[in-house]
Amino acid sequence: MPRCFLVWLFLNSSLILLAQEKAVLSGYIRSGETGEPLTGATLYFKYVARGTITNEKGFYSIALPHAYYTVTISYLGYTTIEDSLDLKADAQKDFSLIKSSIKGREITVSARNSQENISGTSPTKFELIKKELSELPSLMGEPDILRIIQMTPGVQSANEGNSGFYVRGGTAGQNLILFDNTTLYNPSHLLGFLSVFNSDCIRKATIMKSGLTADYGSRISSVVEVESADGNFDSLSGDATAGLISTRLTLSGPIVKNTLCLLVSGRFSYLDYLLKPLVKPFMKGESDFYNYST
Repeated sequence: MPRCFLVWLFLNSSLILLAQEKAVLSGYIRSGETGEPLTGATLYFKYVARGTITNEKGFYSIALPHAYYTVTISYLGYTTIEDSLDLKADAQKDFSLIKSSIKGREITVSARNSQENISGTSPTKFELIKKELSELPSLMGEPDILRIIQMTPGVQSANEGNSGFYVRGGTAGQNLILFDNTTLYNPSHLLGFLSVFNSDCIRKATIMKSGLTADYGSRISSVVEVESADGNFDSLSGDATAGLISTRLTLSGPIVKNTLCLLVSGRFSYLDYLLKPLVKPFMKGESDFYNYST
């Protein structure tokens, strides 16, 4: 009995020592296209819940007991692969991963906070981009920056036949209107019925109603800065819009590709052709009266 016990103890100790023997697996994980090392690539050994990651040179090293393993190698932007290996001694094994596209649900990224105009530190200053101009209310399908300004708090439209607007009790002459840093003294057509700004060639409009800096001169009521759109440096493109009172056409294309481009925008109003038959009788009567009196 004592001899059997000693033999059993010796065999059991040998098995425990054998089970605790480990081998070191190491190697590199690189990109299959360029051969560059992949930093932070993950190796995960199934069924034993063990793993490791590569260093900045794409090198990994892990000590595991002698056994048969299934390893999963993964890296963001690359195809995940699986491999099997029988680890009985120290070994070195390199892996190559192939790039793959990541498919997921649609993500919308917005460059501006929708509540910025009411929660920002400057509530009297707000910006309008081209997309927002087309979504705001318009007159007979004609987006107008000056009309939009008149709908903001503290702004009142001028009298009939006057294209100006009043900001918090100021006069129309105390408003500064800039188009690409050029001062506009008469920003309207048809006695204020239409503005000179063509919405198709506008990139951004900034309206400031207080806190004006000294570089704006003596204008103390408000400043309206309008920036024209950037042209297309790559290929020829255009946009045409037909409305109830006007038709707009915009063309843009490169003169020297990726260096110099041309942007041309025009607007044609046919309002005079609609009104001319209505006012012609009055104009004729006025002319007859003038000839008779003279």
